[in-house]
Amino acid sequence: MKPVVARDLQHLKQLVRQEVDLMGPHCSLNHIDVSHIHDFRHLFWKSPFNGDISQWNMTQATSFCGMFLQSKFNGDISSWDVSNVKDFKFMFYNSDFQGDLSSWKMSETANWYSLYHAKSHLSNGWQGVGLPEHVLQNPAKIFPEKIHLESFFLLHPTTFNQAHVLRCLELKRKPKWMNASRYTQIKTYQQQGEALG
Repeated sequence: MKPVVARDLQHLKQLVRQEVDLMGPHCSLNHIDVSHIHDFRHLFWKSPFNGDISQWNMTQATSFCGMFLQSKFNGDISSWDVSNVKDFKFMFYNSDFQGDLSSWKMSETANWYSLYHAKSHLSNGWQGVGLPEHVLQNPAKIFPEKIHLESFFLLHPTTFNQAHVLRCLELKRKPKWMNASRYTQIKTYQQQGEALG
């Protein structure tokens, strides 16, 4: 495939649409040079694309806000350099993404609000999903829906490091929105995590 340079976000969206229409949703878009693009906002919003963008050069990227919002994408993007990205808001919200991003070097000052949607990812089983440890220490930023946040820990207590993640709940007393039995279970997991820590 002949290389093509994306001039800006609108041009990139146009190129993506053209390739998906021509080659189908599982095509490779690695021939598109995105190295000069800063803003990837809503690029694949509601898109059927689920192909290969693993080789995209993301060193200049600063915003992934809603990039895969409600999309079908579930490809490998673990090698992306996201160190300059400041806005991850809603990046995978209500999407099919289940990839492992634990190798990403995400800035501690970046905005991760609703990076995922807890309800949709709980229903998908959270298979293989990983995030950097410092991101996981702020679960309320990733999953703002508090009712689903506690369900996440109950259903998947060993998915992430208990010693760090469960401590984030800081449950000194039972929240009004949590029933007593769930509170007891979470406190048990929390104590186990501290013992491991």
